[in-house]
Amino acid sequence: MANPPDKFRGQLLSPNPTDDHARRWLRQQLESVIPKADELIKKMELKQTYKDVTFETLNKPDFLQSLWEAFPAVDWDKAYNEFQAAGEAASAGAPGGDRAEIAVLP
Repeated sequence: MANPPDKFRGQLLSPNPTDDHARRWLRQQLESVIPKADELIKKMELKQTYKDVTFETLNKPDFLQSLWEAFPAVDWDKAYNEFQAAGEAASAGAPGGDRAEIAVLP
């Protein structure tokens, strides 16, 4: 270490700090300002809610627009195509009725 900070140098008993001294000092400095994960996270909880959506609801333009605006990161075109296929199968008399489930995470 050619030019250690004065704050570091003042805590040394020898004039020549080693890399190990520098690592320990730097770790102490970082630990004093960065909180530990268990201090930040007290209780973590994930809730998942399932909502039934009918094929007819999915075909309402205002419903689809609301979904796209509320959840822009979701590939709604893919989901819509899957639900459309499920609705067509249900109308053809396939088991499962005319309802499809989507997961909505808060």
